[in-house]
Amino acid sequence: MWLNYGVEENSIAIQTTVQKLFDSIKTLKDGYNLYLEKIDYEKKPPSTNWLDVMFNKGESYNFEKEFRLLNVMGPGIANLNYPFSNSLPNIKDINNPDGIYIDVDLDNFLERIYISSRAEQYFKNDVENELNQANCNYIKCSYSKL
Repeated sequence: MWLNYGVEENSIAIQTTVQKLFDSIKTLKDGYNLYLEKIDYEKKPPSTNWLDVMFNKGESYNFEKEFRLLNVMGPGIANLNYPFSNSLPNIKDINNPDGIYIDVDLDNFLERIYISSRAEQYFKNDVENELNQANCNYIKCSYSKL
């Protein structure tokens, strides 16, 4: 996993549960629609349903055991009433370089933080300092054994 997703030696992975993720979401802006589903890794014929496509991956990624949270932001992004529609939104309507902010309760969300075994000690110290500043010093932070 670290070689695939933690390309930088100073990388972290967070541990949570699906229930904690669901329970930790505080509020959403009007027009946000969240979908939380387990990724399907089975071989399937290509689907015309845009929602099916968002929750499928090739079998070679089965080791991830991924759940995915998808945020659909209002009209024009996806036609929720007609999920088989193949119409694409205008890119200017969805381009957001700053990302999307979803307010979560960190006390309930984070279970543990793993730091890459290749990370330097100062990085682990920085992560622990950030946890302390956020009054989350009870969250376990340790080097990964992988």
